[in-house]
Amino acid sequence: AKITDFDGNDNGAIAKVDMSALLASKASSAARAYCFTDGRKSLVVRDELTLRGENDIYWLMYTQSDISIDNENKRAILSDKVNPEKKLYVDFLCSRDAQITSEDAQEFVSRGVSGQRTNSGYKRLMLKTTADGAVNITVKLTPVNISGSGVEEYDLPISEWGKSLIKTSSAALEYLGSTLADRTERVTAQICDADFESGA
Repeated sequence: AKITDFDGNDNGAIAKVDMSALLASKASSAARAYCFTDGRKSLVVRDELTLRGENDIYWLMYTQSDISIDNENKRAILSDKVNPEKKLYVDFLCSRDAQITSEDAQEFVSRGVSGQRTNSGYKRLMLKTTADGAVNITVKLTPVNISGSGVEEYDLPISEWGKSLIKTSSAALEYLGSTLADRTERVTAQICDADFESGA
């Protein structure tokens, strides 16, 4: 997939990817964008599709953490098994009715894919919707200890994403106010890449 745009500042960065060629059999257009925000402490992923017909859409994330889903079916909370106080919010917005679930990361037998790993010890966080035409999915991953922005603030067309979209947080302000030497010591969070798949 081709990266079509990249921009950023001290508080975050944005990258846009054209995925139309990869999904040409199912969609007339497909785009994904990433935004590191909240002072580079949170990650937003947005997918925009224009489907050629009705398809099942899956947004998937794999993790070894425990997963709980709120009663409104809009937020998942990932808790580290070794240090349960370490948590990550995963907030979802979808332009179509969608169901958020979690399950053991077993292979997709019903989809006819063979030779997959057993993924023992992993969970699959999944958003599923059925749609045709235009559909978009916005997901925000935020550590529980960060006073961050809301996922709804990123519910904008990818074409409108720019540096003005990047937010800061109270924790980030404190970080940016430290000495120059401290600021060079960036903390990198390893976040499992999320992906989506479409199937007839």
